[in-house]
Amino acid sequence: MTTYRNGFFSKMGKKIIRFLNYNAKKALNIYIGVLSLLAIANVAYIGFLANITRITFRNFLDKNPLNTVMLIISILDVIFAYILWMERSTLLNNQKKFQGMIVYLSVLQLLVGNLVCFVLGMITLFTGNEISQTGNHYFEKNEIIPLTIGAILYIFCTMLLLIVEL
Repeated sequence: MTTYRNGFFSKMGKKIIRFLNYNAKKALNIYIGVLSLLAIANVAYIGFLANITRITFRNFLDKNPLNTVMLIISILDVIFAYILWMERSTLLNNQKKFQGMIVYLSVLQLLVGNLVCFVLGMITLFTGNEISQTGNHYFEKNEIIPLTIGAILYIFCTMLLLIVEL
């Protein structure tokens, strides 16, 4: 039986990281950039669609509930990108916190259908092995409540997406 370190996904992850010449700091900065830029591009696209239809932005969002939900998701993405940016020195000094935050955000991005950030998050997760492990916990007690609220908001947006699409 193969262990996790010798598994297929582990070997593929190491090959991708070696090919891209990634380290943890570079991968985290790219993840933050992609998370925020995709959100800003989504808002620009919604504004462009509203401009083409020649109606106000608010009326456009009232008529298209899918775009309203996507706007909420984009705002949440920018908030979490800002949090990652502010906490990057802490994340780069603690392997457990780094891996916990990347897995948390990658799962949330998968819930709302952002596959680009999910794949990039998994690549970033593989770079976390080079960070020194200074703590025993993934998250501190004071970080659980904001992360739980963020997860609830993403799950709520996922439910809204499912309701709007059906």
